[in-house]
Amino acid sequence: MHKRSKGAIRGIVQGVGFRPFVYQLAHFKYHKGDDVEQSHT
Repeated sequence: MHKRSKGAIRGIVQGVGFRPFVYQLAHFKYHKGDDVEQSHT
């Protein structure tokens, strides 16, 4: 069961791509802390 979960998570990360995941995380953080990103859009 645990092995299957790890494989699923790893598959999602590899399928979506690690960079987009980090980008989304950073984007969320930027939106929470700075409004500079909004003026860029």
